[in-house]
Amino acid sequence: MKLQYTLGALAVSTLASHAMVVATTSFETTDNFAAGDHQTAGNNVTAADGAIWSAGPAGVFAGTWTGQNLTGAQSTVIGNAGHYIAVDAAGAAGVGTIDFSWERYTATNGSLTIQWTTDLLDGGETWTDAETISIAGGAGGGWASESVKINKAGDVKVRLILAKGTTGGASFDDITVNDGTAPPAITQLGRAFADHMVLQRNEPVKIFGADAASQAISVSFAGQVKNTTTDAQGNWEIALDAMTANTTGQSLVVTGSTGKTITDVLIGEVWLAAGQSNMNLRVDQSSTSPHAATYPLIRMCNWEGTVATDSNQVYNSTDFGNLTPENFYAGTWQVMDATTVQAQSAVAYFFAHNLATDLNVPIGIVDTSIGGTSTEAYLSPGGHASSPHLTEAFERPHLCRNLGQWTGARLFKNVYNNNVANYTHADAAKSHPHPYAPGFLYYVGISHLKGFTFKGAIWYQGESNAEFTTGKYQINGNRLSDYQTEVMKTLIADWRTAFGKPNFPFYMVQLPLINAPNRAMWPYYREAQARVAKDVDGCELATVIEYGAAGDVHPSNKEPVGERLAAIARANQYGDAITYSGPVYRSHIVSVNTIILEFDHLGAGLVDNDGGSLRNFEISGNDRRFVPATATIAGNTIVVTAAGVPNPVAVRHAWDMNPDVDLFNGDGFSSSSFRTDKWIIAPGRTIRVACIGDSITSGYGVAPADKYPAQLQEILGTSNFEVRNFGRSGSGIYRVSNRYDNSTQYTEAVAWSPDVVICNLGINDITGWNVSQHAAFEIEYFQLVDTFAQSGSTPLFIQWSNLAPLYPGQAFYQDPMNPDLLILLDWIRQAAASTNSILLDMETPLLSHPEWFPDFIHPNAAGAREIAETTFCLLDSIAEMDGKAEILEFLTLNTSGLQDEDGAFSDWIELTNTGTGGLCLNDHYLSNDLAHLRLWQIPSSTVIEPGNTMLVFASSKDRAVNAAELHTNFTLLDSGGDLALVGPDGLTILDSFSPYSSQHADISYGKVGGTSQPLVPCGTPVKVQHSCGWKSRDELDGSCF
Repeated sequence: MKLQYTLGALAVSTLASHAMVVATTSFETTDNFAAGDHQTAGNNVTAADGAIWSAGPAGVFAGTWTGQNLTGAQSTVIGNAGHYIAVDAAGAAGVGTIDFSWERYTATNGSLTIQWTTDLLDGGETWTDAETISIAGGAGGGWASESVKINKAGDVKVRLILAKGTTGGASFDDITVNDGTAPPAITQLGRAFADHMVLQRNEPVKIFGADAASQAISVSFAGQVKNTTTDAQGNWEIALDAMTANTTGQSLVVTGSTGKTITDVLIGEVWLAAGQSNMNLRVDQSSTSPHAATYPLIRMCNWEGTVATDSNQVYNSTDFGNLTPENFYAGTWQVMDATTVQAQSAVAYFFAHNLATDLNVPIGIVDTSIGGTSTEAYLSPGGHASSPHLTEAFERPHLCRNLGQWTGARLFKNVYNNNVANYTHADAAKSHPHPYAPGFLYYVGISHLKGFTFKGAIWYQGESNAEFTTGKYQINGNRLSDYQTEVMKTLIADWRTAFGKPNFPFYMVQLPLINAPNRAMWPYYREAQARVAKDVDGCELATVIEYGAAGDVHPSNKEPVGERLAAIARANQYGDAITYSGPVYRSHIVSVNTIILEFDHLGAGLVDNDGGSLRNFEISGNDRRFVPATATIAGNTIVVTAAGVPNPVAVRHAWDMNPDVDLFNGDGFSSSSFRTDKWIIAPGRTIRVACIGDSITSGYGVAPADKYPAQLQEILGTSNFEVRNFGRSGSGIYRVSNRYDNSTQYTEAVAWSPDVVICNLGINDITGWNVSQHAAFEIEYFQLVDTFAQSGSTPLFIQWSNLAPLYPGQAFYQDPMNPDLLILLDWIRQAAASTNSILLDMETPLLSHPEWFPDFIHPNAAGAREIAETTFCLLDSIAEMDGKAEILEFLTLNTSGLQDEDGAFSDWIELTNTGTGGLCLNDHYLSNDLAHLRLWQIPSSTVIEPGNTMLVFASSKDRAVNAAELHTNFTLLDSGGDLALVGPDGLTILDSFSPYSSQHADISYGKVGGTSQPLVPCGTPVKVQHSCGWKSRDELDGSCF
């Protein structure tokens, strides 16, 4: 049987005229009506489905009903022979519309007949046809919706008769019977409002719920009375004025069409707890005991999931019925005592205990954590729509590699039983029905809490999002760090919108130590967590690396975890002048043969926690070969060196899943994993870059040195990178006559085991459009990427998306764009996003340059150069390259030297790349004002090759077009001032002359080193800055250096 599921809507919902739901269930007919089949398969409806089924004139049906044979082997019936849906048991106004869906699996015709009766069901009742609907099927199946109206008074019963043709089968689903009148109004409060709850102190508190449309609502609490009216959908919300803490329980009374009262409500601090199993781990599983002294101040609302995710479990109709906003979470507010505390989250409880001890006010916790779940499960549909990768995770989690080996595999088993034919996800706008599925916990949990007044959130999750170590799920560490940073930042932004607080505090627990093969990527995930804490205001990270358990992903010592989260809250929310973090790496300085590390959160100073030599430090030169290093505390810094590394460039600390960390501050807080580099790989060997693709990659029509892979090699430099061209003309992903994975180039590329794969495939698939099918195309694409993922180096896979443009004159060019090509581009984007490939837009930088494409499709040398530069800048944004930016020299009084394109003698600035590899200045800035570092932005894809220079005119003309003459929006002061080159964050000064002194006509100032073009007339004295101060070049001698 093929299951169908619609989140948030019950498959069968029957409401009588008095607004009683008398039947709610989910069922389907068998897919094959061979003789006898319908008696035993496909039609099962059980009491566990939540249905109330009448059996004849009396009683509730409590067994398993397998359907009845009405007309031989050609039909089945719901409601025959005493089994029916009682839609109006009170005999009132009758029923209204029946809505349902119909699916045909074969090309034969079938019919669905809806019948009703008001007779006593004693075997002699007469059934009247309301409507018979015949719908032809198709080979691919497909759902259609229909409605039937029944308007009869009395005790109305409905049955449905499904008939098929001579072969094949059919099924139906989503039956809804309504009486066509509005249900009686009921005043409701949001789910989080219940007896024994805590409301947030010292800020306005939102109270919300539902009632009839346009209903007057009155809310009274603690001497306040607030009034409002429901909107057209029946929703209402008020805000109570800010209140001080109160430990005496009070009643909150809501009056509308009916009334609702909740009792024993305290006022204090309210926090949301979320995450996976380490947040979900209970107090009775913790190695330390709870503290009775604070029980009276703590109230906890533990929402526990009602559907399991066992490894061999396959969901049935009961499970699907519980995977809804109405049914998934169970639990409510409880007062803590020796019994109730045992089932609570240990981390959340110890967090609450510490706050209660410090603040002496009530503490409330709402815990939505679910063991094993993903970060993405807590994201809204809108959050997922923010990127193609998150979109694919939301829409197709069973296929999406982005979710890792744990989440995707478990969901695929539970929901699909490892076969896509077993389940149809009927509503793509809603999440898949699984506790790990992207969007699911937002839909069933956070959606109930939207607008609820929390102080902030505590979060312990990441174990599932860090599992990318086996088979097709293998991933480059930098990619994991970058992607998980994006996911977590999206989550925080999403929740800040949901809770209406732009700076909603979000405090995370960093993953601790562990030792297991599937946890090898944890250092990169810890890095992602640290990046989020650094980049997002109001986000902090509790480092608990020493409290892990090498052989257990669920360490039992949860009290110090709660303590460290509470310390963050106390320092940042409650004004306590305490240390709340261990040492956090800030920056480093390379000094001769040492690297000096600087830290934030020093507390009482850096210490070696066990009094020996600092452990877990490694150092590397430019060869990227890390070796164990000696690390020494020197005041507030750490000096790192190694005898075999005379010219160090990078340090890593505790860069392992199971480090033995001994670097702490004097207040007892540990440091964690960090690295000063962001190299793609660090194996002490050349990084291999494979360019795969069609004739654009192979370089049709251009000289070997002008092909884009060759130009990319030139930009990257040869000291640490090797680029190879594996392009094959005419090849495509699925193109039957020339499929790339059938080529020698593909075999050679895979065998080379590249570290980076840049894929330009797809455009030739348009030539075989009449035979290409989406599913087949996607299978080929997945196989291509998966093969490289398992080739030995876990490469970064970069897909051109969109592809390079076509131009008028090319056979498939159309304006507007060829609709088949639009579909193809969408297929590529979806498949690439599902395989965690990095998307590289190659259309935008090329689109306005038809002159680079003499045959309307293949780039010339200039076009290939732009492709190489765009590719390099993407690589530079992902990983640390070998370029180094400097201001070589500048001129402020240009009276007779270099002229700009307008013939003017403008001020100029010369930038240089003194590194061994390329330098991308994407989003860098130049400024003449240190108070405004983002004064002028260098255009995208601006690249300087190693040893080369670039000229920018400081003319105030503000021209920032790549591949054209560049002009800043400012000029340089003759009388002295500042000049700075600023990194893409707009904060970091990469190089500067600050300040420079009064300048002279036609004399440039610069630094010794680098190569400069003769930008002023030969013989003109040019002064440089060095250890002896400013002198002209002809005054320099060896004593100054």
